[in-house]
Amino acid sequence: MKRLATLVITFLFCAFLNAQAVLSSQAMSSLLTCSPGEPVYLKFGHTAIRVCDAKQDIDLVFNYGVFSFDEDNFIMHFVAGETDYQLAVQSYNRFVNSYIAEGRKVFEQPLNLDSVQLQELFSKLLINSQPENKVYRYNFIFDNCATRPYAMLDSVLNGQLKAYPPHYADTTTTFRQAIRHYTHTNSWGQLGIDLCFGTDADQPMRNHERLFLPEQLMNYVATVDMGGQRLTSSIDTLTFKIEPVNWWTSPAAAMLLALVITLVFSLSYAWRKGKVPYLIDSILYLLAALIGTLLIYLWFFSVHAFVQNNWNIVILNPLMWLPFICTLFRRGRHWLNLRQRTLLAYDLTAVAAYMLSPQDNMLVFTLIMALVTLHTTRILIASGVIAPPNKTKSDKKNK
Repeated sequence: MKRLATLVITFLFCAFLNAQAVLSSQAMSSLLTCSPGEPVYLKFGHTAIRVCDAKQDIDLVFNYGVFSFDEDNFIMHFVAGETDYQLAVQSYNRFVNSYIAEGRKVFEQPLNLDSVQLQELFSKLLINSQPENKVYRYNFIFDNCATRPYAMLDSVLNGQLKAYPPHYADTTTTFRQAIRHYTHTNSWGQLGIDLCFGTDADQPMRNHERLFLPEQLMNYVATVDMGGQRLTSSIDTLTFKIEPVNWWTSPAAAMLLALVITLVFSLSYAWRKGKVPYLIDSILYLLAALIGTLLIYLWFFSVHAFVQNNWNIVILNPLMWLPFICTLFRRGRHWLNLRQRTLLAYDLTAVAAYMLSPQDNMLVFTLIMALVTLHTTRILIASGVIAPPNKTKSDKKNK
């Protein structure tokens, strides 16, 4: 019933807009750019288009960034890269007030479009807002809330935006580096991105590719000059304030602490009892196996951008299920204990391969070093180098 009511309201609203589709000479449009929010999916800001006609009492925002966590199987769709966003039409006051309530700013750039271009823009936005057209398959890099308005403006300007080259002094920044600027190196969200993104994310962004970021689109629009006519009368460029992340609550700090705890606990346990604490092994192997399974799924089955060609799979892969299972029963632990040198050799090979790869991700490298530390301590324990003071290596062998 709720969904039916929503459809009826949407139909009536669209019918009303179509009746008002011809703008007056007082109409204007602008590009709205919203500052970042707290959740990771809001860290990059937001873009929308405003159309205002005071004579006809129209003041609407066309927002391509609407989605719902309540969608059926949302998490599965998100992981598979099959998340659907939609174009929502909101009143300007409601749109702005929602961002003010979140403590976010909204920057407005009036667009210098003539009456024909403005009418075409409004008509196309209305067509896009129809129930049969408003839903689109979201892509974080290539089809999002910033690229859609950019494409819409380019269409009414007959391709002049794409023909106008961005004036970037820096042509070496990669997609990963650009994303990391907003999420921050020390954030858990960036760790998730670095785990899932492969080498394609380490390619430099070219020309208009960086306009998937709302801040970059805002600053680009401020520079566009089409034959002596600027696209916007607001020529000031703005820089989002990126909140720092406390290192002590970062993944790097957590991993370092976990590494120290693993090492100290393993050595002290072996020193006291002459045994391997396989609980730590189980946790580490399980973590590597779960992440590796996710990475394989993303590579071969997801349509997300940049999740292919991921060198993290060298060390984080489904093969880790084997040593994890072995830690669960005595014979498996014995078999695993005899193969610690083989596992260590594999770890070191992975370290070398990872250092030679073009992939930029030091946090994942820390996970590899955790496995190196684990297998090294297990070898020392098995060989009797680490044993209780009252238990010699020969005693251990005899037992």
